[in-house]
Amino acid sequence: MSQPLLQYREEAPPADLAGWVESFWLIQTFASTEQQAEHWVLPEASVNLVFWLPWGWQHPESMIPPILSGPTLKEFRKPATPGEAYLGVRFRAGAGPAFLDCPGSKLASVIQPLHVVQPDWAQRLTNLLHGTRSEAEALAAVIEGLRERAPQATVADTLMIDAAAWYRRQEDAVTLQQWSSEAGLSERQFRRRFLDAVGLSPKAFMRVVRMQSFVREHMLHPHVNWGQLSYQAGFADQAHLVNEFRSLSGDRPTSFHRHVQRIDHTQILHDSAADVRNVQYPSE
Repeated sequence: MSQPLLQYREEAPPADLAGWVESFWLIQTFASTEQQAEHWVLPEASVNLVFWLPWGWQHPESMIPPILSGPTLKEFRKPATPGEAYLGVRFRAGAGPAFLDCPGSKLASVIQPLHVVQPDWAQRLTNLLHGTRSEAEALAAVIEGLRERAPQATVADTLMIDAAAWYRRQEDAVTLQQWSSEAGLSERQFRRRFLDAVGLSPKAFMRVVRMQSFVREHMLHPHVNWGQLSYQAGFADQAHLVNEFRSLSGDRPTSFHRHVQRIDHTQILHDSAADVRNVQYPSE
């Protein structure tokens, strides 16, 4: 790879936060003012917290107050500013709304300051991050803030968290009937509880996870035949992949492929959907 314009990497959460947090993600922009780079954000199945530094880690005073981004079927693109940096917290599907004490259905497609939902905690995070001058310092501060907040989180719907993780582990196509049956609920009960816990309907979640699976496998194995990758991700065939990708992203997979070539993404977590055992959530 030639000099990348962007770097994207992920960090696994510490064990005591693994029931809530799927991963931490970090973005650094290397593009100069003469180069063209953009952030292409695809549909997301989980709640994210985003910390943005328009002028990078050497200018912590530029940090924007914490941003809350909900699960969504929408994509968006944003020009990358030279030198900017991001730190993100990706919650496990179904865990974010409980952690923030807000129903998932109210977080769908939301992009807003965290203080709208959690004003006191948003201020606490801002205070913890004040003066941090590196990714490591900022990540440690965010972890401290998450640990402080965790005991105050509302009771999580662990059945729906487990159901979301179960679906992401399946290698074969799964129907809603099979999925709800696995959870021990009727389809109607499952739809209601899943939407409230996750923020997406089960059908929307399926679509996003299929595309996320393809994108991640493509990033990890760029030379593997797309037909094989589309089948592994749960698409009926390559045509199904192309149509669905265009519907969710507004463009063809080939365009995203060209975008990915400009990103250093070698440090990502492969099995982000791994099952988490013995996780302790708040009890009633």
